[in-house]
Amino acid sequence: MKKKVKFVHRIEHEYVAAMPFLVKNNLRDDDCCDDVKHLIGEIDLLKIKQSDNFFRKAIDSSVRYQIQRIMALIFLTNIALSAIAAEQEKKMWSLVTLSGNYGKVLYYVEPQMRLVYRDPMFQQFLTNAGMGYKVASNWQLWFGQTISADSQDAVAGSFDEYRLWQQVVWLQRHPLLSVVSRTRFEERKSLEFSDWAYRLRQRVLFNKPLTSMFSIVISDEIFFNMNQVRWILTDRLDQNRAYVGVEQRLSEHTYLGIGYMNQYLSTPITQSNHVLWLNWRIDLEEAS
Repeated sequence: MKKKVKFVHRIEHEYVAAMPFLVKNNLRDDDCCDDVKHLIGEIDLLKIKQSDNFFRKAIDSSVRYQIQRIMALIFLTNIALSAIAAEQEKKMWSLVTLSGNYGKVLYYVEPQMRLVYRDPMFQQFLTNAGMGYKVASNWQLWFGQTISADSQDAVAGSFDEYRLWQQVVWLQRHPLLSVVSRTRFEERKSLEFSDWAYRLRQRVLFNKPLTSMFSIVISDEIFFNMNQVRWILTDRLDQNRAYVGVEQRLSEHTYLGIGYMNQYLSTPITQSNHVLWLNWRIDLEEAS
């Protein structure tokens, strides 16, 4: 490529040097050889491409720098929260994510089993189900529900919880890095209490491909209680979940993820839990 650029620059220089001769002899552009005119066109095109590549690299470098700063801030914040936590537990969360679409209509179902390394081991089982609509190439609107057999931030005994939720998803896919932002608002109802709890969740996820089969996934999600009710124990900051893991592509539509998640809970006795995360994700083909 460098040899080609040097050759083109040399030809361009010689052509420019010959311009006085052409003018002196009243030669017009039409008298020039078609090959020379084609070469000059290639020179102009090459200059445009070089300029475009320069600015593209500059933008990519700036974006990568900002993302690195965001990820560093996420994990420094999480380390600080973990340091002040009074209680720690080891957990394992396993989930299956099944998603697909009918044109611009989206859907997904996600059952989850959550265990804790103590007696009893069972902590929580929940199922998420939702439908969405692709309003633009990078934007999605969703609504759905969650049925939970337990609530980690609630008083003992309020084991059954029902949630309605709405969310906005923004995603930016790139061969070097994909970014997904999800903003979810939840209306939560314990079946043992009459009052509703409202919670806002914000998650940012980065997916960095390593090869055609493997990628690194880093995410952080923060939860805020929008009101205080009798059956919720946490303060305005409900919890924070920071995750780092590896995702393997098993087939065209199937992925397996494994990683570590730190869960900070601002219960009266604050918790910093260490979670082994297992996720089997299936993206179905578009239905006809």
